[in-house]
Amino acid sequence: VTGMTKLTSCASGKVYAIDKTGRLFRLVQKNLELIPTNSIIPDFDNICATLPVGKSNLILADGGKVFRFDSRKEKLEMLFEVPIAPIKTLAAVGNELVYFFFGDGIGRFGRFNLKTKELVDLGCVVSVVGAKRYAYSLSCAVTGPDGEIYFGENDRGGHLWFYYPSLKNFI
Repeated sequence: VTGMTKLTSCASGKVYAIDKTGRLFRLVQKNLELIPTNSIIPDFDNICATLPVGKSNLILADGGKVFRFDSRKEKLEMLFEVPIAPIKTLAAVGNELVYFFFGDGIGRFGRFNLKTKELVDLGCVVSVVGAKRYAYSLSCAVTGPDGEIYFGENDRGGHLWFYYPSLKNFI
């Protein structure tokens, strides 16, 4: 799609594109027509990632801002901004918790609760199995079937990190 920076599909089955100005467009799949919505990401520079969560999508924009786009209402809302940009990864556990790494190098680990709007800085991640090792340059994440999160490093000695959120979040 010419002039668009990202495409994302929503739980509703709709597909949206984001242009270089930050405006969201709904893709009519029958004839591949793009219909502009009233949603525009403010201070738009670039979209790094989109993540379907429940019935909406999270949109990670440059500068450490995360937005939620509700495709049923075609409404955009800013959820949070981290104190140290950029956000490197996003992973959702259930329909409520979003985990992410932010900052460059040895980044910080954070959690955002979509229900309570609580933003928590969980600190730096370190492994003490074998030799002490800090998580460095984490750039991708995926949630497993049991709620575990896998984070991947993209440095020369890249490692795969596992995080198991507390079960109290699910009980």
